[in-house]
Amino acid sequence: DGNPAEGISDVSTGSFLFYQYLAEKTNKGNDIIPRIYQLQIENNLTSLEAVHRFLSENGITWEQAMSEYHVWNLLTGPYALLSNEGYDFAKKIWTIYGSVKPSQTHKTFPVTGRRSPNKPRGTGAEYLQFVTKDIKTSSDLAVTIQPETDVSLVVSIVGIKKDLTVNTSYKGLVTFPQTLTAENAQDYLYIYYVIANTSQDETNVGGYIYEASL
Repeated sequence: DGNPAEGISDVSTGSFLFYQYLAEKTNKGNDIIPRIYQLQIENNLTSLEAVHRFLSENGITWEQAMSEYHVWNLLTGPYALLSNEGYDFAKKIWTIYGSVKPSQTHKTFPVTGRRSPNKPRGTGAEYLQFVTKDIKTSSDLAVTIQPETDVSLVVSIVGIKKDLTVNTSYKGLVTFPQTLTAENAQDYLYIYYVIANTSQDETNVGGYIYEASL
């Protein structure tokens, strides 16, 4: 199943899922691998540098790719049929396409002074799940994220609504203490904060401290 926190060199993630994302995102299908190899050889690039160049050719920033790729990973398994985002491949065989497991689940609030469970490495991510299905009053979920080191994290918020639709909001880079809010939390069964480490150096560990309140 792979471990998203380990980055795209993790066996299942690097050998299939990330390139499946690129294939579907760019509509280039099986042509992406030969093109990335071509870029690598012709320009004397590392494999990640070649991927970077491929993204640039297709008008996609590295930060956007890292965030969207890890959101797509979340929208697999039973979630594959709920959203227009994510892998078409997962929608076709959703019953056997494994779901990403949350790094940490919170059912009570407030959440104070918690450290990132897995400290995602460069190109990796983790998923904080907040269970909001029993909230009865109008309230927003506010999560404050503070990187512990000089690392750039990108955050997306994914909400699974009570009517089984999906709402995704890209929040961008968080390089300082920042509060990111999911509005009307009572409308959702679950809210996920998808936190990706944008570093291309997979030895770069993206630890952070977070708090959450309603």
